[in-house]
Amino acid sequence: MRPIFFAPEGASLPSAEQRARLARHLAWARARYTELLGGRDSLALDTGTVVVQGRMPPAFYRGRPEDGVPEIVAELLDHFRVSRFSCPWVLVVVVMNPRDDFPTGGGRPLNGGLGTGGGLVVLSSFALDRVPNVQSTIQHELGHAFGLPHADGYGRDMRTDPSLMSYNPAHHTDGFRPSGTPGVLVAEDVRALARNRRVLAKLAFDPVRDVPTRRAIAPDIVTLGPMTIPGHPDARVGVTTRSGEAYGSRASNVVQGEIRASAGPGVTFDASRMWHSDSSATGWVGLELTFPVSVTLSRLAIYTQHSGRYHAARRVRVTLADAGREASVAEADLAGPEAEVAFAPAHGRRWRVSLLAGESGQVGVRGLRFFSGEDEVFPPAVPTAR
Repeated sequence: MRPIFFAPEGASLPSAEQRARLARHLAWARARYTELLGGRDSLALDTGTVVVQGRMPPAFYRGRPEDGVPEIVAELLDHFRVSRFSCPWVLVVVVMNPRDDFPTGGGRPLNGGLGTGGGLVVLSSFALDRVPNVQSTIQHELGHAFGLPHADGYGRDMRTDPSLMSYNPAHHTDGFRPSGTPGVLVAEDVRALARNRRVLAKLAFDPVRDVPTRRAIAPDIVTLGPMTIPGHPDARVGVTTRSGEAYGSRASNVVQGEIRASAGPGVTFDASRMWHSDSSATGWVGLELTFPVSVTLSRLAIYTQHSGRYHAARRVRVTLADAGREASVAEADLAGPEAEVAFAPAHGRRWRVSLLAGESGQVGVRGLRFFSGEDEVFPPAVPTAR
C-alpha cells in the first residue's frame, strides 16, 4: 500500500496531523487483515506519505464521471512514471477537500481480476477528518482494491452479512474505536485473496480451515472489471479468430477468467470460459492476439482439450503479425494438453497462435498465458490455485 495525498490545484496541502492520522489508519487496517488471515500473511505498507499536486482545480474533478477518480489515477500514474500494467502498488489516495465527502470512498483493481497489477483506494480528506467510520470504510475499500467484490456477488445480504465486503452497519468503527462486531473475511473472500499473489504472496486457501462446516462455498470466483483510465490503453488483450467459435464459445475466453482443469468428472466443456474452433480442413486453427501495448515474450503456456480427452492440439506455431508483416517466432510439438513453448525473446503488439488439431479437426482452448523471462504478462483475471 502506498499512502498518497492528492491536492487539486488551489487546494490546501495535508497537515502533519492528517499525515499522522492516515498512517495510523493504514497501520490499523494492515493489522486487521493480518488478524483476519490468522497471521498467515500480511500486507506491505510504505512508510511515509507522498503529496501529489493535481493539474486541475476541484471543480474539474467534480464535473467528471466517477467523481473524477479516473483522471486522478491517470495523473498519479504519470507522476510516478508507471503504466497501469507496471504499477506495483495499491494507491491509497486521500483527495484534499475539507468542504464535503467528495470523492466518496471507493476502491478497485486497476486492471480488474486478481493480481493483474496495482489497485486503488480513494477517499476525501473530509472523510479522513470527520467521518466516524472511515476505518471500516478503508478496510472494505482495500478489499475491492485487492479484487474482492461486494458480498452480494456471492448471493449474501449486503445489510446483514458478516463479510467485510457487505454494508453491514454493525461493522462500523468510530474514529479509532473498533466495532464490537467487525466484518470478517468469509470463505469466498479468503479463496480470492489467495489468488492475488502480488498482494499476499504467502497466503494459501485451506478448505478445511477456511470453509465453515455445513456451509457450501460458491463454486466460482467473482471478479471486478478493469478501470477505464484516460490516456491509458484498455487493460484487456483483444482476441479474434477466423476459425469459428463453435457451440457458443468465444475466442476472447482464452485470456479471461480462470483456466479450469481439462479432466472431469464428466464433460467439462464450458462455452462461457473456453474457445472451441470449427472443424478445419487443414487441421490448423488460429487465434489473433492484440495486446494493449507492445510486449516482449519468450514463452507461451497453452491449455487445450476438455473433459480429459476431447480436442487437444498437437502442434503450435507462434507468429508476429505487426505492421502487416508476419515473422515466424516458434513452431513446436505440444507435449500434452497443458504445454509450454519457449522461444528467443520477440517484441510486438500483434501475435498469431496457430494450433494443429488431432483427428477431430477441432481444437478446444481453455486458456493462454504469456511470459517474458520468469515474469507473467497480462495474466488471467483469476490465476490458477496453488
